Amino acid sequence: FGGDLRRGLEMSDVIIQVLDARDPLSCRTTSIEDYINSNRPEVAIVLVLNKIDLAPPHAVDAWVRHLSAIYPTVPFKSATGTRRGNAVGHAKEKVSEASASKKRTPDCLGAQHLLQVLKGIGLGTAGFGGKAKMTVGVVGYPNVGKS
Repeated sequence: FGGDLRRGLEMSDVIIQVLDARDPLSCRTTSIEDYINSNRPEVAIVLVLNKIDLAPPHAVDAWVRHLSAIYPTVPFKSATGTRRGNAVGHAKEKVSEASASKKRTPDCLGAQHLLQVLKGIGLGTAGFGGKAKMTVGVVGYPNVGKS
């Protein structure tokens, strides 16, 4: 891996790999997963299945079940740019609990679930040594929705 990517992987306590829900395997980087598992096994990997509003719900459910058997997987729908004052809207419920109409709103879905997963990793990992914070690296192919 190149310099910036390698430094990011070496500095991170958790790696979030963002995948496009329409075709998650085509944008999954197993070489990064293999590198982390071989060289930094204490680093947690979390998969974020983004753009769930653009994929059929039954396909999203199947991908979440399949990928969750490998790594923690969070279905996610990014906010679509509508702002309320200075903040982007965030729905409080998990994606699985959101109605179909809620999935069509400009609000972000899945952020609370992702935060819960990250907090769980932080609480359950002795490797953090009581640190109050963790470093999270975000990786993914172009245009999967990392930003």
